[in-house]
Amino acid sequence: MIEGYKRRWRLSAAKRAGLGRYTNGWHFSGDPETDAERILGWLRETVASCRRPYGFASFDLALQLEDGAGRERRLRFERWEPEQLYRDDATLIRELKDFLAREASRVSNGRARVVAVLSSWGDLAHAVLAN
Repeated sequence: MIEGYKRRWRLSAAKRAGLGRYTNGWHFSGDPETDAERILGWLRETVASCRRPYGFASFDLALQLEDGAGRERRLRFERWEPEQLYRDDATLIRELKDFLAREASRVSNGRARVVAVLSSWGDLAHAVLAN
């Protein structure tokens, strides 16, 4: 029991310390399809390089759109599996495109930026459980 608690605490501490975290940012073009493909391409490439030990294959994703006028919009996905990146009917892809389309109508100054933060539970598990 105590050993399980220690592992959970170590996983949480490692996540707060930034282990398994990948970040990227892009200029927001305002075209939801183009922006979604850019983000999905980076996600696919990054996820492919992540570890998946002991069956830990899920990821968390946080997106933030900065509109250039000081306003931020956020979208978050927790504990999603990699196959979500390859199925057109996947909730992740649908909600990402809906979010970008909704925000494209609100942003018109050309200075908008999208930032993505991906957290790999597999990288966290490898860092914590391998020791």
